[in-house]
Amino acid sequence: MVGKIICALCGILYALPFLYIGFFRKDDIVPISFWSGDELKINNVKDYNIHMSSLYKRYGFILLVCSSLCFMNTYIGLISLFICSILGLFLIYRKYKQYLKKYA
Repeated sequence: MVGKIICALCGILYALPFLYIGFFRKDDIVPISFWSGDELKINNVKDYNIHMSSLYKRYGFILLVCSSLCFMNTYIGLISLFICSILGLFLIYRKYKQYLKKYA
C-alpha cells in the first residue's frame, strides 16, 4: 500500500505545476512559454495564453488520472505515468510550436 501511495503522490506532484500554470496564468500579460527563457514575440497574448493554459490543464488532468491508476495497480500506474510523461511532453511541444506559428 505504501508503494501505491508513493506512486500516486509522485504523479500528483508532477501534475501540480501544469495545473497551476493552466489555472492561474491564463489572464497573464506575459505569454506562457514551454521552456523558461524562451524569447516569445506573440501578437495576441490573451488568446495565446488561453490556448496554452487549456493545453496545460488537459495535461495536468491526464497526469492526475494516471496517478489514480497507481491505487489500482502500482505497475500500471507507473507505466501510464511514464508513457504520459514522454508522449505528453512531446505532444505539448508540438502544439506549442503550432501556437507560436499561429500567434507570432
